[in-house]
Amino acid sequence: MAVLTMRRYGDPVLRRRTEPVGDVTEDLRRMVDDMIDTMYDEGGIGLAAPQVGLSLRVMVVGDERGRDPRGLLNPVIVDQSGEVTAEEGCLSIPGIYADVTRAEWVRVEARGGSALACSSTRSITWTACRSSTGSIPSRAIASSDGSRRKGSAKRRTARSRSDGGGRDPRPRSMKILFYGTPAFAVPTLDALFARHQVVTVVTQPDRPAHRGQRVTASAVKARALDAGIPVIQPPRLRDPEWHARLREIGTDLAVVVAFGQILPKAVLDAPARGSINVHASRLPRYRGAAPIAWSIIRGETVTGITTFQMDEGMDTGPVLLTRAIEIGAEETAGELAGRLSVLGADVLIETLDRLDTLTPTPQRHEDATTAPRLKKTDGHIDWTRHAGELVSLVRGVNPWPGASTQTPRGELTIWRAHAIAVSANAEPGTLVRHDATLAVATGEGVLLPREVQPENRKAMSWDDFLRGARLAPGDRLLAL
Repeated sequence: MAVLTMRRYGDPVLRRRTEPVGDVTEDLRRMVDDMIDTMYDEGGIGLAAPQVGLSLRVMVVGDERGRDPRGLLNPVIVDQSGEVTAEEGCLSIPGIYADVTRAEWVRVEARGGSALACSSTRSITWTACRSSTGSIPSRAIASSDGSRRKGSAKRRTARSRSDGGGRDPRPRSMKILFYGTPAFAVPTLDALFARHQVVTVVTQPDRPAHRGQRVTASAVKARALDAGIPVIQPPRLRDPEWHARLREIGTDLAVVVAFGQILPKAVLDAPARGSINVHASRLPRYRGAAPIAWSIIRGETVTGITTFQMDEGMDTGPVLLTRAIEIGAEETAGELAGRLSVLGADVLIETLDRLDTLTPTPQRHEDATTAPRLKKTDGHIDWTRHAGELVSLVRGVNPWPGASTQTPRGELTIWRAHAIAVSANAEPGTLVRHDATLAVATGEGVLLPREVQPENRKAMSWDDFLRGARLAPGDRLLAL
């Protein structure tokens, strides 16, 4: 069994319509067991599959004492009556609680039961109670049918409020100063909107972008303005005027995600509790502006998210939390960034929830590696390198700057490719026959492009390019 990664408010999977479940398989049983573990690990009494990233009509329910957890497949509310009000929260919007009025009892038809021992459809009736175990999670029942998908139940108990046996499970909402610029930072900003008070957003000045070089606002600025949050765009935060201005805002904490400028000490210290960074690697490896790209280019199979207390160095501050994920064998930097941006939001919220109890851990600076900002020349292909290394390069510089080479018909960008462990018996860069197509000889093995883009044209398949370019075995691709 395993604890799954929770999806928080703002994650697109929570808005997708769920699909009904068919046969009860061993994989499905394991998934339900993992959902039950996750539900109790998060302190909840109900969990729907979309909340762990699965668009399936599956839910699990239990109670706060861990009794009689069960999985339900394709649940449908067929009857309900009465009315009861209880304080309720949502696992996908952690820390937010409110009095919610729901049915006193509901009758649900679903397949499943305890450990999914029953695969036939049956009727189950739940009655809301006012005991110390809280009310029955009717929110979770509704959330798995595709019509209400924002979250499942998390109830506070009378015991947790009154016996003094632990701290209030609702971490204090903080006033946040948010620094960020690209789309990668938006999920974290959305997560902060749901849990804390974002007072001001700091982002880079509008700059020319895209093919038309039209002046464009950053993704973070667009999201902040849409939410009605004040935005400031300092050209240089090192200018002394900004230190006092940021201090006057009066925030508890700054959160920094891919902002794009080095923050001086006076800026880092402006909030009462300093500044925390969300970094897309497992520090101290891959310090710098492009950790996602360089982790793929250098052939890593695992990466992650680190939150740390910021100091004046480049990603050198003490670590608060780290979470690892595997890199897909064919995953590009752009695709990995999408996954890490959601994970980063989860880790940041967990960091803030546990901020008073976490012990910052100094980094082992002797283990550090760097990930400098990418340049266009970083994507230039050197055909004398190993084919596997070149595939990692192709993945790591997708979507920018792209892996490029010179062909007899002009410059070509290779967006996706495979490495093939065969001897080419040809100079690196030479086109050689491979099955019914052509591949490119490298320093070791051959590289088979799959998707390419000639200069000033749209992306296309490698075979379509070969037909149009009329290249033949023996033609050479050269370094730029």
